[in-house]
Amino acid sequence: MQPLGALVPAAMLAQSHEEASMSRSTCECGAPILRAVDDLGCIDCGQPCCPVCAYVLESVAYCAFCASQFLEVTEYRAER
Repeated sequence: MQPLGALVPAAMLAQSHEEASMSRSTCECGAPILRAVDDLGCIDCGQPCCPVCAYVLESVAYCAFCASQFLEVTEYRAER
């Protein structure tokens, strides 16, 4: 098995590392994004989302609108 550097040029490795950096610190829903891995996007429409406002099914994130297209979304209100 060859090392990764032999298969991928160093310039491409550096570029992919730069793309992995965080581009925003707050989601559109208002939740803070503390780690780059939490900066998600809807697989259907590409809408930016985070673990707070995304619906993650089998490692794939969907925004609320796209998830409502194929899930039965019920409104739940906590009684205080």
